Amino acid sequence: MNLNTVMQSVAKQMSSEFDLSRGIEHRVTKGTARESTVKDFLRQHLPAFLGVGSGEIISADNQVSRQMDVVIYDAEKCPIIYRQSDVQVFPNEGVYTVIEVKSYLDSEELKKSIDIIASAKKLPKVAYYDEAVKISVGPLYGRRWPYFPTLGAIFAYDSMNLLNVGKVLERLSQERNLPLYEQIDLVCVLNKGLVFNFVPDKNEVLCRPGISTERVYAETQETLLQFYILLMQELPQAHMRPIKMSKYARYRAEIRPLS
Repeated sequence: MNLNTVMQSVAKQMSSEFDLSRGIEHRVTKGTARESTVKDFLRQHLPAFLGVGSGEIISADNQVSRQMDVVIYDAEKCPIIYRQSDVQVFPNEGVYTVIEVKSYLDSEELKKSIDIIASAKKLPKVAYYDEAVKISVGPLYGRRWPYFPTLGAIFAYDSMNLLNVGKVLERLSQERNLPLYEQIDLVCVLNKGLVFNFVPDKNEVLCRPGISTERVYAETQETLLQFYILLMQELPQAHMRPIKMSKYARYRAEIRPLS
C-alpha cells in the first residue's frame, strides 16, 4: 500500500458519494452532504492538530466573513466563539484554510467563490499575545508575515474546461484588483485536474501565488493526491500564537481598590 493507492481509493469513494447525493431532492441538503464528504476526507488525512469545520470567521475589529463551506483551524489552540451543530464561529487568528465546495464549477460559481474566499482572507489577524521568540512565516505572497496567512481553495466535483477555469480566475482577480494574499490559491476538480502555481525558474509547484509564479493547470486522474500533497506542503508548518480573546470582548468595568 502506498499514498497513490490510498488516494485513488478515497477519490473513488468520494465520487460514489457524490453520485448517491444526486438522489437528494432538497438543494441545501444535497450541498451539505457534498461538503461533508470533503470534510470527512480532510479529518481522516490531515494532522491531528488541525480541526475541520464550517461557519463564519470574525476578526477582533468585528468584521465577519461570508459563510464558509470548510474551515481548517488550529484544534489545539483556537477557541470556538459559537458552536451549534455543525456550524461554528471562529476567531480569525486561529484559521489556517478556507475551502469552497462546488458540485460544478463554472464562471458564475467561480465568481461567487472568489468573493466568498476573499471575505475571509482579507480579515485582519491582530489579536495575539506576544511570544518570547518572534516567529515570521514565509516568504508567502512575496513577503514575510507575523502569522500564518489564510489559504483559500476551491474543491469541485466537476467543472468547465480547466484552461477556462484558470483564465476566468485570473481575469476576475484582476478586475477586482485583489492583492495576491486575497486571491484563491488553489483549485481542485476531482478526477479532472488542478489550477495551481508554478515557479518556472525553479521548476517548482506551489500552493500559493507569489511574485515569480505563474498560474497553471494540469489535467490528471490523481487530482486528490496532488491536492493533498499541496495542502501538506503548507499546513504542517502552520503556527499560531496564543489568541488574545479580550480583543474580541466589548465590556466596561469600574475598577475599585479593596481599601
